[in-house]
Amino acid sequence: MRFSARHHTSITAAGFVAIALAACEPQNVREDKALRQQLAHEMRDHSYESAVPLARQLIKRQPQNPRGWRRLVQAQLGLHDYDGAKQTLIDWRAIVQPPPVKIEEFEGDIAREEHDTPRALEEWRKAAAAEPKSRKIRQKIALLE
Repeated sequence: MRFSARHHTSITAAGFVAIALAACEPQNVREDKALRQQLAHEMRDHSYESAVPLARQLIKRQPQNPRGWRRLVQAQLGLHDYDGAKQTLIDWRAIVQPPPVKIEEFEGDIAREEHDTPRALEEWRKAAAAEPKSRKIRQKIALLE
């Protein structure tokens, strides 16, 4: 495929603009992005021990961002640290207002892991009432009923 000189110039100019914009990105934005990417990598690899401190760093930098909270709870559940996950949910509920529905879903997950079926169903039903279209929550309820 051949480009005319005009097209080549506009493609080159667009490339320079993209590089310039990336270079103008503040250091903290680049650090946050790298932290999120590393956290996602650790979660994908089930490296929960490595993921917990990364999630805590992300929460410290962005306490209103639900992704960090969600990843921290998921890592704690992966480590079977149910007490830590419960404390994280308490902290999440106190810091983020209004509290996300995901908290109730996680509370149900913890209750299920602790073999407390009635509490798991109660928490998942609360989550399902707030998110009636959530197939995932409905499936969890159906598996325990």
